[in-house]
Amino acid sequence: MDIELLRTFLEVSRLRHFGRAGDKLHITQSAVSVRIRQLEESLGVSLLTRNRNNIQLTPDGQRLKTHAETIVNTWVRACQETGLGPEYSSTLALGATWDLWDIFLNKWLTGARRDLPGIALQIESHAAETLARKLLDGLLDLVLTFDPPQLADMEIREVAVIKLVMVSTRQGQAVSSALANNYIMVDWGTQFALNHARHFPEAPAPAIRMSQGALAFSYLMAHDGAAYLAEQSLRTCAGDQRLFRVKQAPVLERTAYAVYRPDAARDTGMQTAITLLKTC
Repeated sequence: MDIELLRTFLEVSRLRHFGRAGDKLHITQSAVSVRIRQLEESLGVSLLTRNRNNIQLTPDGQRLKTHAETIVNTWVRACQETGLGPEYSSTLALGATWDLWDIFLNKWLTGARRDLPGIALQIESHAAETLARKLLDGLLDLVLTFDPPQLADMEIREVAVIKLVMVSTRQGQAVSSALANNYIMVDWGTQFALNHARHFPEAPAPAIRMSQGALAFSYLMAHDGAAYLAEQSLRTCAGDQRLFRVKQAPVLERTAYAVYRPDAARDTGMQTAITLLKTC
């Protein structure tokens, strides 16, 4: 199987257009058509419906897509590992959600470069579902997430407790006022939402909902409002007086977990990586 055939199929399935897929791959539209036809002939099935300006995956195409992503990603990682320079003995692929990277993984990366000098690092950030799939497919060695996936034969270890504090752009603002005036509801996960509702059962609907703490932080740097943000990330701007703790608001906590294969726990590099996570 030519890996480029699968790459082409994935680009067409993503863009739903032969011409745009060709531009992305730096080949002609006719070359894209040839590659898709070769792949279909190799598999003996039709992968796409080619209605004008409405390219769709067939059921067989849908089934191939997940396998194609795994094969292409595995090939990329194989190329990376076999092409390591003499200064590296192995690789470590870590994946995390965006907020966890923003909170403390920058510090982890600094420690990893110091304590894992012979290991080439691969860092990725995805949604929790994507991280779980990549871990199962062997494309990631270590996943960091708030809500660990319930995967068979995987080790799950608590590595950090993230304190979430309510902050406001107005000093001395009361909790009720913060919740009622330009309040941003950050999606810190299901457990946070439940705790938030328990503490503030009478809270009005939030003005804005955001999927990441980093987005809320950036917004509050330029606009009036309030939100729950991670205490760890706020330490980096301790001298900036644009955000103030709402002192009457309860501190809510989320636990971060490391997820990895049990056999990886015997690897010295993995042990060091996890120890660094617990000290960040």
